[in-house]
Amino acid sequence: KGNEILHTAFTNVPGLPDDDNRLRNVLNITTVSCDVTGSPAPRLTWTKDGKPLSREKTLHIQSVHMDDAGLYTCTATNKYGSTNYSLNVTIMCNQASKDLIGINKASEDWVEGKPQTVSCDVTGSPAPRLTWTKDGKPLSREKTLHIQSVHMDDAGLYTCTATNEYGSTNSSLNVTIMCK
Repeated sequence: KGNEILHTAFTNVPGLPDDDNRLRNVLNITTVSCDVTGSPAPRLTWTKDGKPLSREKTLHIQSVHMDDAGLYTCTATNKYGSTNYSLNVTIMCNQASKDLIGINKASEDWVEGKPQTVSCDVTGSPAPRLTWTKDGKPLSREKTLHIQSVHMDDAGLYTCTATNEYGSTNSSLNVTIMCK
């Protein structure tokens, strides 16, 4: 808060991004209060991105999700006027959840001589870096792999790995090639 460190922690798991001892954990704030005084007592209104949320002094978010990011504003109003305070909230997301990544194929069957496109769909904040490997060997850092003409040696285990400063996750596709 300001220049004061509130909490520090490290994962202490070998291979995760805190091996260089940089702080990787994120303070999770799920409650924000709007403390105001006035006479007559002001009415409070919380909005997110301009849409009404609550009229309570304290705003609670039970479980933080990516779509909770946005501009939160507390407005205090009485017969003499109004004032407000805004807070821009960014959600930082750990990539450890398998539901954040998936591989999409142009078709289910990989047929020798035919083209094939495979893409890696991933979400995360900050935006993750992608790495494709085939049988553990690096292929590409692009979202989509384009194979102009499938050959028998294209068979193998394709893995898309998404990594950001909060973690890493992957999804794999075991490919067999069908003869024409």
